[in-house]
Amino acid sequence: MHGVDELEGMLAEIDDERALAAISGLLQLYGAALRKIVERLRDRPELVREFAADDAIGPLLLLHDLHPDTLKDRVGAALDSVRPYLGSHGGDVELIGVDGDVVRVRLSGTCNGCAASSVTLKSAIEDAVRATAPEITRVEAEEQPAHTLVVL
Repeated sequence: MHGVDELEGMLAEIDDERALAAISGLLQLYGAALRKIVERLRDRPELVREFAADDAIGPLLLLHDLHPDTLKDRVGAALDSVRPYLGSHGGDVELIGVDGDVVRVRLSGTCNGCAASSVTLKSAIEDAVRATAPEITRVEAEEQPAHTLVVL
């Protein structure tokens, strides 16, 4: 069984327009069938969510725009999944927004301004976001403004 990335690579190598049209038609056929399945399961949202969490079915639901969770909700869940790791290092992450295929976050705590913040962002936050929202192409981190301590 091939992953979506492998299939996209194979499609990039095909020059024959008829072969591409056949593959496109096949994808549309599978998408229409999958849509009917999801529609028939509308009274069983827990089952659709279970399918969405499956490593093989979830990407198909995303590909055909049938995933039950919004992009923002999926990104939020990804950030929730890395909070314990960041918290163990004295940091946290806040979702500022999702703009198209870009996620903006704010790092706080010891992650804010830390030289290792970019590594933390890359290894933990970006990986988690891309796992739940593969359509995201970039995660941008904003630093939390420094607090000024006034001593009287």
